[in-house]
Amino acid sequence: MSIRLSENEIKVINDVSQSLYRSFRDVGGLDVNENNIVLYFLTLKKEGFSSDFLSDSSSTEYQIQNFLYTVHPRYRKSYSEILKFYAPIIKKIPKRDLLYLFKRWDSLINSIGPDFIEKYFLEIFDTLSSYYSVFDEGSLIPVELSRLMINIVPLKHGVKIFNPHAGEANIGRFTDNDKIYHGQESDPFRYIIGKLRLLASGYSKNKKLEYGVKEKEWTPYDVIITDPFSVPTKATQEQRKKTLLKYAGAGVALQFIPGLGALSALAAGIAGSKINAASASSNEINYNLDKLLKKGLNELKSSGKMILNVPDTFFYDSSNFDNRKLLVDKDLVESIISLPPGILKHTGIKTSLLVINKNKDNPGIVNFIDGSNFASGGGSLDKRLNDHDLLNIIKLNQESSFLRKVTNDVIKEFTYILDYKRYFSKSYYGTSVNRFLSLITSKNRPEDQSETFGKLVKRKDLKEDNLNFYIDYNSLETDSVDTSVQRLEESALLVSLENKNLKPTYFEYEGSPVFLGAGITPFKVDKKTINIDYLINELLTNYVKSQVEVFSVGMTMPILRKEDFLKIEIKIAALEQQELVVDKLGHYILQQKEKESNLEKQLADIKKLFKSELGVKQHSMRQYLANVTNAMYILTKIMDRNGGLLRADDVTSENTLVSHTFSSLNSSLESLKVEVKYLKTFDFGASTSVDLKKLVEEGVHNFDIKSSNYRIDFKSDSLQFQSENINDVFVMGSEKSISELLNNIFENAELHGFRDPDRDPDFKYTLSIRLFPENGKIVLRILNNGLPFAKGLRKDLGVKGTKAGETGKTGIGVWKIIEIAKHYKYDYIIIDEPSSEFPVGWEFKFSLI
Repeated sequence: MSIRLSENEIKVINDVSQSLYRSFRDVGGLDVNENNIVLYFLTLKKEGFSSDFLSDSSSTEYQIQNFLYTVHPRYRKSYSEILKFYAPIIKKIPKRDLLYLFKRWDSLINSIGPDFIEKYFLEIFDTLSSYYSVFDEGSLIPVELSRLMINIVPLKHGVKIFNPHAGEANIGRFTDNDKIYHGQESDPFRYIIGKLRLLASGYSKNKKLEYGVKEKEWTPYDVIITDPFSVPTKATQEQRKKTLLKYAGAGVALQFIPGLGALSALAAGIAGSKINAASASSNEINYNLDKLLKKGLNELKSSGKMILNVPDTFFYDSSNFDNRKLLVDKDLVESIISLPPGILKHTGIKTSLLVINKNKDNPGIVNFIDGSNFASGGGSLDKRLNDHDLLNIIKLNQESSFLRKVTNDVIKEFTYILDYKRYFSKSYYGTSVNRFLSLITSKNRPEDQSETFGKLVKRKDLKEDNLNFYIDYNSLETDSVDTSVQRLEESALLVSLENKNLKPTYFEYEGSPVFLGAGITPFKVDKKTINIDYLINELLTNYVKSQVEVFSVGMTMPILRKEDFLKIEIKIAALEQQELVVDKLGHYILQQKEKESNLEKQLADIKKLFKSELGVKQHSMRQYLANVTNAMYILTKIMDRNGGLLRADDVTSENTLVSHTFSSLNSSLESLKVEVKYLKTFDFGASTSVDLKKLVEEGVHNFDIKSSNYRIDFKSDSLQFQSENINDVFVMGSEKSISELLNNIFENAELHGFRDPDRDPDFKYTLSIRLFPENGKIVLRILNNGLPFAKGLRKDLGVKGTKAGETGKTGIGVWKIIEIAKHYKYDYIIIDEPSSEFPVGWEFKFSLI
């Protein structure tokens, strides 16, 4: 059992692993699929191999052999075998690159600390090995999943664990040394990395990994752990053969290695006779899931357990029905553990763990465990199983939202379906629809009904409407129909059993038959038991949709089996009460549709407003772009005239100076920047309790006054509510939005109001801010004594991009102020009194909380 690492430990391990990975990329002469030799050098480094052993002119292979004489004898044989495997690759590596590599590693280890490397060596090895896909398949069990599989069942001292198709021996890596581990792997590349992993985890005479999966050596074991996904595919085996032939063509001997079987062409340098490359897999046995199950059950001891990682289709498809029936009837299934999707990097197929026990502690009971959400990491490439938390749920062994205990009898009622989702479904204590629905089966058509054309009901003709759910015969398309297409000449409920969407629709037979397209299933309705309107409405409810979700099987194209559809429960009352419910429901649905219609109208109004705002923006931006284009044209003409030179005092054809043209160009570009800035949708921020008084004070303090001829006058009256003075004024809103509102008002006053050319230069503009209570609310009033609103602006206030007056082209507008007030439901008044001392202002009313 490994200890859970902290986030910081994981980060450092990942950083170290990536540094090692990056350093080896600089080594020349290797194909990408040969880079996993870094794992061999890393384990040698752990044993003490360093750049000192590479100092003379002899070959790297010879120098490693010399080093291995210094290694403990218990490790020496394994390291030597692996050296023979990697020898052709080692010969390709320039010694200067290898020297440089080991020196970089020395520097890295010294910077991180040798103690850290020693403590987390296995974790670094695991992380680094995950970076290297084995040729083009990479179908390896993740470390976290292996750790979960070995820890699912309690293992006593001395138990014998068999791990056929062991992959890279992760199961062996997590097996405690007091247990006996026997792994077999038929893929030579995975086998070698598995040997390295066992060496990295420390010597144990109880751990053995063999090359090849040998049927005759399957003897009774306490535990069998395997993964059908680890069996190399035919495509992978063909790739291996090509590689073997490639090395054979280079003069490398293909040989048997005593105790290992036909390893591969990479096991060069051992004396012996040559063999055909194709025989490298002569001892491989490609067990499919069916054979693994049957052979495993035969080889388990009477109290033995078997753990398999299997595709979810095993639990519901017809091809595995006999296997499921055998396991349930013999009471061999202890647990089914659903795993998160996406944790297997080589496939998108979702899998679950099947735990078989010949001597169950709770006979007749199966534990269904929903581990589908026990994953960490966001993206598909870094998604990892959270095995520690999932293991806690398994070991707690108590019913919860993650674990259900189900009897074999219930499983048999579900026709031996072992899909975990249906056993987590909520009971609605309703009536199964099979009480009033019966399947209408397709019959062979007699000769007088062998039409070649007819009205065909397609999936697109089905409805999802509580009120309009009848098939319109006249709107159906006439299409070609052969004798395989079901002919329907009776009233029926039509449903789709695909993609988790029933689309319940009713066909009222009136003498003319219809034909049913693919994916449409008809059911006869007992109208003496259920009202059609009531039935359709219930089938469209969320609680029925959740049952459809549970009963549907398959990932790419989920299917609801007919027999499972008939198990769906709906709440049903007496027929008279159903009619009353339908009548009330009809009125309610009509009201909802009316509301939807009103919402659509509001949406249309919003679109109209948006179009209006966009039109204003487009007009402004086109104007600025025209100015930019014109200025560039003028400047280019002058440069052509002056031989490529521009002088500030040159006169343009419009009798203006070049310097003025540049100023105009800069002004237009700045205006375009403002327009682009306000194209974005404003993020209001989450509504929470904020101190309004504090925000106003901060806004006044932080605002950057760009001129000395105006001042901000802020006063906060004594705030008294119900005879109680308060110092803090808390209202609902977001600090971001209220600060934006204040800043917008201040900037508008400065840019628009405080620019009167007819005023005395010594005149002091004033921004007056008052915060006071009124009728149980807090009032914020902001006035300025500058210019009044420009003519034509008042009616368009709040339209994004509106401009008017001489300063309009540089303005910010007030649309954002109004949008913020509306969003948080603040009462507001726009003060527009041109003849008063303070002609422009805003007043907001806030509810105190």
